[in-house]
Amino acid sequence: MERFKDRWQAGERLAEELRDYQALPGAVVLGLARGGVVTAAAVAKRLRLPLDVICPRKISAPNN
Repeated sequence: MERFKDRWQAGERLAEELRDYQALPGAVVLGLARGGVVTAAAVAKRLRLPLDVICPRKISAPNN
């Protein structure tokens, strides 16, 4: 298993694997808040794609 120096380096490596998706019309890179944005930013930069961020929230359920 490959280890990375940081999340940016992991994103750059991930971008190499996702290269084929770069040509899809409307392709965008989504990053999850709390750690995933740095990785997604590296992917977006390497693939020259737009970046958007998702900030998920907990879903509460009554009596749970």
